[in-house]
Amino acid sequence: MKKLLLALVLLTNSSVFASHIVGGEVYYDSLGGDMYRVTFEIYRDCSGSDFDNPLAYTVFTAAGAVYNQYTINLEPADTLPIVYDDPCVTPPSGVCIERAIYIDTILLPATADGYYISYQRCCWATNIMNIVDPGNWGLTISTTVPGTTLVGVEDNNCARFNNYPPIVLCSNNTLTFDHSATDIDGDSLVYSVCTPKTVPLAGGPTYDPENAAPYTDVNWEAGFSGTVPFGPGSSISIDAATGQMLITPNLVGTYVAAICVEEYRDGVLINQKMRTFGYRVVVCDVEEPMEVMQ
Repeated sequence: MKKLLLALVLLTNSSVFASHIVGGEVYYDSLGGDMYRVTFEIYRDCSGSDFDNPLAYTVFTAAGAVYNQYTINLEPADTLPIVYDDPCVTPPSGVCIERAIYIDTILLPATADGYYISYQRCCWATNIMNIVDPGNWGLTISTTVPGTTLVGVEDNNCARFNNYPPIVLCSNNTLTFDHSATDIDGDSLVYSVCTPKTVPLAGGPTYDPENAAPYTDVNWEAGFSGTVPFGPGSSISIDAATGQMLITPNLVGTYVAAICVEEYRDGVLINQKMRTFGYRVVVCDVEEPMEVMQ
């Protein structure tokens, strides 16, 4: 029988400002009549502080003025499954990511330039290794509702990712993952590896209102970047047309990475959304049994 040795790097929670966030995303659905259902998904380490209840977010005009602020009560949180693509790997204990879902319905009267929806929250889990000083920086997630100047995109629906990424990756193993999304409007989708957006700690973990765009990229540690989020010697790529992603990490630890999907209609870019997600890279050494001599 193969013996699996797993070396885990556990999350710590030393910051007084809820150092637990490992990712998130936002998307929306048109309900007709200028009504939209807005959904936020926030990911945190299970041993971290509680999710916001309620969650507060801001809708801005395209020019960056605050259109309105909203709050959403927390839906029951759930735990994401630990999934491997290697049948020989047994999921390790002590790894747990929890997901909170917040759903709101809001009125956004049609305008020429549209809106953007934003949520900001401090702070990142303090043991994230690929960004500088994560305990004093937080998550920014945002998406755009296009305006009427883009002919034919009224009542747009945001693209939605089909699957959740694997939480745990094996060092020096290549993982293949379907990171594709679905757009019920039939828009053309283009995928890319991108850089998560962040926000500095500013007197507390929440923002009232959120800051207006443009948003700040995370400050990468030396040797890391948006296209090399797992560090030197690793690789990550995604097929721009299909969303098929390949990851080969080689450093043990906890890292954040982001995937962007752009929506095009008749060749015109109408929206972009990002999913930021935290990954644990572990050592998966497999010891082969010795053959018995006959």
